[in-house]
Amino acid sequence: MKTLLIVWCLLGAAVLAFAGEKRELLAQNETVAQFEGLEYHRCMGLTSLCPDRCGSSGNVGKFRIIKYLVYKKPGQYGDPKVPQFVVQVDDNLGNLKLPVQQAETIRTLKKGDFVRLNWRHDYVTNNGGASPERPLTAIEKITAAEAKKLAGDTPLEAAPGKKTSAPAAVAF
Repeated sequence: MKTLLIVWCLLGAAVLAFAGEKRELLAQNETVAQFEGLEYHRCMGLTSLCPDRCGSSGNVGKFRIIKYLVYKKPGQYGDPKVPQFVVQVDDNLGNLKLPVQQAETIRTLKKGDFVRLNWRHDYVTNNGGASPERPLTAIEKITAAEAKKLAGDTPLEAAPGKKTSAPAAVAF
């Protein structure tokens, strides 16, 4: 009976360990950014739920990165520095994809507003599956004077006519 109890406890612990979420930090980003606006994004996935019921269609906030204040890439597979960050605020059914405070902050921003914008690039293992996630860890509206001080020698405005083909970090 005692052996059966020990085996049962070990099996229960193994099931809980398997079901638990494990996060590995691939990159940490703390930036000064400028809000480029909210846009509607339509999912182009190929599942039977796309584009209307998969949760990936909805409003996204776009940010132009002005300067990295902190960038850490402890592993080989973390995202490189990017010129733009895109985060989904809600889906097309109105379900929030961010914590309420972060979503409200983004919704109150006007095009051209400056923010401190922080996110992580994590590799998440959960219930036997694994995928990357880019959670927004902080967003704070700041004044142009604060942005200028944080940016230092980096100009706040984008160079005229300069377009980048570099990919954005997308937090969907």
